[in-house]
Amino acid sequence: MRKIALLVLFLAISILTFSQDNQCTEYDVWNQGLTFRVDAGAFIPINNLKNTLSVSPHLGLFFGFHITEKYRFDLGTSLFIPINRNKLEFFLPDTTLTGKAILSGTMGLWFTRTERLKKCWLLDNRFGTGLGFFQTDIPTNKPKEENDSVHGSETVFICLGTSIRKIVFTRRSIGLALNYFFVPYNAFEKNLKSDFGCQYLTLSTCYSF
Repeated sequence: MRKIALLVLFLAISILTFSQDNQCTEYDVWNQGLTFRVDAGAFIPINNLKNTLSVSPHLGLFFGFHITEKYRFDLGTSLFIPINRNKLEFFLPDTTLTGKAILSGTMGLWFTRTERLKKCWLLDNRFGTGLGFFQTDIPTNKPKEENDSVHGSETVFICLGTSIRKIVFTRRSIGLALNYFFVPYNAFEKNLKSDFGCQYLTLSTCYSF
């Protein structure tokens, strides 16, 4: 699945290289009201986490509002659909179950600083925190209507990220984003192996409007 990450990088470089500059002077990065951003690319597990999960599809959805000329808050979610490398073990007080990850990600608040570089380029640096979750396909034997019908983990996360964007139309930009996530899945309930892993990257093309 490394091809996903390479494809993201190729698409972003191609768009940034060939996009036109004729709308740059009309772009007002500071006074847009609400901004919306879509990230699409690859989830990349690192360290111990890559023993269980492979590179997988990633999607991020965010909306933000400016608090000063250079700073804004972004509310959003970063999701990935895990491609399992190996089965995972889920520990309960009286038994151990095996299964697969089916949906994971984060929901939270990001603090973003944006710099305008030259005429058509924008640089974002971000810090985020909030709720991180990891969902398996192991049933809890509770009704499907309930949120906890399958076993999983909920915790907090920390995210550090950066993106480089190029203005392509008035009030629109496209670029490449890299984010690091630290998500300690065993912080509150130790249901996964102690060396399960808690770190990953996301590499994505990003579109803001």
